[in-house]
Amino acid sequence: MAEPDNLQEVLTHLQILATQGPPESFPPLRVDDPTPAPTTEATAEANGEANGEVNGEGTNTATSASPAPIEPIDAPVYLHPDSRLLDAFTLKLSEKTIPPLLPLLIPASVSALQQVHDGHQSITNLLTRLIRNIPVQNLSSYAPPALVQVCLDSPVAVVQLLGAEVVGKFMGGDEGSLANEEWRQVLKKTVEVALRGHHSAPATRAGQVLAELLVRDAESKERRLWGAVFEDVAMTGMMRELTSTGEPRVMSTAQGRLLGMLGKLAGVDFGALTKGEDWGLIGYAATKMLDGNCGGDVVMHMLLINFLGTILSLSKPGEGFTAPYEFLKTTGRIESCFKLATEPAEDIDNLLLKTPASEFIAALLALFPEALTKEEIKKILSSAAADFDAPNPASLLLLRSLPPAALVPAPRIPLTPPEAEWLTTLSIILQHKTVYDSYLQQNLQLWELVTKYSSTPALPEAAMAALEVVEKVVGKEWGVQELLNAPGVLGMLSEVPRGFVSSRAGADSGGSAYMVARKRWEVAGTVKDRLPQGQWREKLEERVRRGVMDTGMGEGVEVATMGSS
Repeated sequence: MAEPDNLQEVLTHLQILATQGPPESFPPLRVDDPTPAPTTEATAEANGEANGEVNGEGTNTATSASPAPIEPIDAPVYLHPDSRLLDAFTLKLSEKTIPPLLPLLIPASVSALQQVHDGHQSITNLLTRLIRNIPVQNLSSYAPPALVQVCLDSPVAVVQLLGAEVVGKFMGGDEGSLANEEWRQVLKKTVEVALRGHHSAPATRAGQVLAELLVRDAESKERRLWGAVFEDVAMTGMMRELTSTGEPRVMSTAQGRLLGMLGKLAGVDFGALTKGEDWGLIGYAATKMLDGNCGGDVVMHMLLINFLGTILSLSKPGEGFTAPYEFLKTTGRIESCFKLATEPAEDIDNLLLKTPASEFIAALLALFPEALTKEEIKKILSSAAADFDAPNPASLLLLRSLPPAALVPAPRIPLTPPEAEWLTTLSIILQHKTVYDSYLQQNLQLWELVTKYSSTPALPEAAMAALEVVEKVVGKEWGVQELLNAPGVLGMLSEVPRGFVSSRAGADSGGSAYMVARKRWEVAGTVKDRLPQGQWREKLEERVRRGVMDTGMGEGVEVATMGSS
């Protein structure tokens, strides 16, 4: 295969870069850029005094004299990488042309990379392209561990990225690499970059490489990489140190990265990550990492709660796998989240943590409905009731997650004023007949107000939520009869919303009022399918046939204004 036509030019350029020495060894003056002599009055006066040339009036006669020119320094010029040349050459390379060029290009590129202080991108792009085509068994001869270590230690982001790529390629294809102490040091440095790398891109890539390698290694019999990362005392000790020392910003970044990495790997082998004293590395991350280090960092606590949610989601009670749940319960993480979710917020930080903590408890109850005690359920009900003066999404989320038996007698969720959060909560809890009956006894105006709100496009969120109540209830076998007992609802659904104007452009824009009208039309179709043959079914069939705005086109082309039916 013919070599690229500018190969010799590229090699010459790389060799010059490699042999010119580091940039700091070059003088600041260029051959073609002599620094002009100063021409200020003070300088001229000084020159005159030095020559003793003063006229009879005491005036310096040298003020108008031209300074002697400074001769250019005969020194080499520092040469920067030619990105156009190198990038164009890299683009021309192919899988067929690369192999014979490896012995020439890789040494020259590596040597050049170690001498330049800018323009690294074009050289690293070339090296990355070349390395991808090196067989794993030959990689260490071109990129020995010492060189990879230098790349990972580099303060330049693209050079660190190159190091991470080599680690991924070599360790991913050579299971015996970890038997080499030099490669174990490279692995250690990769972990360090992944957790505390100054540049985001190489740190992220190093973390991705580690996760990919560990996932692949988990399927092997030897599991050497898992042992080297999570069973080596020195390695786990380093990870703990990196996430518990240093300035707060750097430490918080390392903590967040460790939570992200462990969250991805916990599903691969939860048992291995919780093995050892105090539940292993996951135990440290979940229970000790933030204690005393970032106690006031609300963002870190949000990340921690999300991490706990990831751990919880690994539980599969239907399959008998409850180890993640047992871990969270034993370590007190469930209790701490419950307190955050239910106790009054003492400051803005606790207020911000209420929602993620409530989401965690809701996820817990979805997997383990019996996880809370009666006292804890009472606390949720009491906390929600205290927030009925104004909708609180966090407390309502907890309320919606409770088992039906805990919701009888039904919580006194207000129906006025029309609030979407309240109506959404009702659409969920009223699907249970016992809760529905209990709530209806307390609120005989339920369907009257739901009908009213469904017909008020001026309050689109409340209108959509009210229609959701209708749709959810009619979805139950007993719900059809309840709607037949509430003719106002069926009458509203069978009518075309009034106060609308025809406008295809308005409909296509998805205006809120039109969306309410469309939702009404969709709910009418759902209710129609559930009703027995009779007058109401016929009316709803006709209503559905006529389309969203009585056009007979189904999708409709009208947009609602602020009118009501």
